Amino acid sequence: RVWASAMRKLYTHLKPGIMLQGGASPSLNPHTNELEMVELKYEVVWGRPLTASVNYDQHMGKEQFKANVITRSPTGEFNFEVYPTTYSYLTFTSVPLPSDHWYSFILEEGHARCAHDLAARTAKLIGADQIRIDVFITKGKPGTCMLNEDSLSSATKLQAHQGYVAALWARGHLEKWYKRRGSVQSKPIWNERFIR
Repeated sequence: RVWASAMRKLYTHLKPGIMLQGGASPSLNPHTNELEMVELKYEVVWGRPLTASVNYDQHMGKEQFKANVITRSPTGEFNFEVYPTTYSYLTFTSVPLPSDHWYSFILEEGHARCAHDLAARTAKLIGADQIRIDVFITKGKPGTCMLNEDSLSSATKLQAHQGYVAALWARGHLEKWYKRRGSVQSKPIWNERFIR
């Protein structure tokens, strides 16, 4: 990736270490009778999860949808939209997830709420302006969502939401929605010489 050398410089001060994490449980796909890991990838801006997508390319090389996005309405209701064809993908014309699709358990069992709340808590602790938080979920166990990983350089397909997410991120910087952490002498990372 083009930012690899800058990121290496950013991380050189970290001490090598190890973290142990318990294993996540797979979910049984009733259509294929296969066990699959189901992961929600949340795009979080200013500590607020805006969209999520399901890691869905695990079906023996068969693509289910061109893209998918889970959103949360202002009233707290979650919606799952999919882009089933190349045309819908290119024109941002989504349709609701079919009710007979096995991923319907994500909303029906309340997994989106658990993963959304975990992504928000994690992002706020980290204090990043933008971050992707990945959360494992298990069908039949809605209160047991589990943090998998985070990414500061997400390549998630946001579809029609992309421009809004980018504008919200930029607005937070322009209006200074953040509080600096560290000492008075701490420089913001974008002022470091190796980034320019």
